[in-house]
Amino acid sequence: MKRGKRILSYLLATALAASIAPLAAAAPEEARMDGVAKAPNVTSEMCAAEFWQQKESCSDEVLLTQDEIAAFNRSLFAVEGTHTNDLSAFEGTFDGEAIAERCASFESPEGLYLNGAPVPESYYEAIRENIRSAPVAREMPYRFGFAVNRTAMKEYPYEDYLSEKPADPEWDELTGTGILVNEPLVLLFPSADGKFTLVYSQCYFGWAPSEDIAVCESKAEWESCLRQHRTNKVVGRRMNFSSDASADSEGLLEVSRGICTQQMAEKASPDVPPFCAVVP
Repeated sequence: MKRGKRILSYLLATALAASIAPLAAAAPEEARMDGVAKAPNVTSEMCAAEFWQQKESCSDEVLLTQDEIAAFNRSLFAVEGTHTNDLSAFEGTFDGEAIAERCASFESPEGLYLNGAPVPESYYEAIRENIRSAPVAREMPYRFGFAVNRTAMKEYPYEDYLSEKPADPEWDELTGTGILVNEPLVLLFPSADGKFTLVYSQCYFGWAPSEDIAVCESKAEWESCLRQHRTNKVVGRRMNFSSDASADSEGLLEVSRGICTQQMAEKASPDVPPFCAVVP
């Protein structure tokens, strides 16, 4: 009887091991791409463009025209929760004291780490004081500017790196979005230490490093710079604007010598405002 139980136990163990083996083989890899851990259920194949291109069957179909895209983007301004902002609509003044008090009245985030240790409450209280002591007034005018560096907007004005794990090198949990060079901004007021400025971008409201922002003298100047935006159509992997002949040899089509010469002259001109990006 005992021998029969041992045989039965052996058979059950063998069957269980056989059933687990395929699951173990199919378990997702602890894969990393360029030293960064992948999200759950993301494979190495998914990190290649070809994986997604093979799944696309209507890549040449026009889903929205340029005008329809612009109209759709404008419609988002009126939808609560999209965090999109019509920067050109900002006019007049705002209550700086009320906004500063509201921004300083945040609840301390839980479970974040600073230099591998839990963030102390005193750290958040210092942030609150940096907001409450900002140079604000009950009536303040909106100011307008542009980003002059690739930078980031954070939920609060602080310089450190706050992560959700003690040793997480990949993401500051309170960073809201990135800002590109020459991206337009609406400015409210600086923090008490002057290192950060509370701003609206087209898709976020938060604090950006003051040193990464150029301030226009007026909204009219800001709007004038917006109208100066130009783009170049890239039709090859490399671009050489020194001459039409060079452009043709690099695989570019319909490159105008006059346009390129004008842009190069503007780039070299000392009169170009520092917050206006000129395409070479």
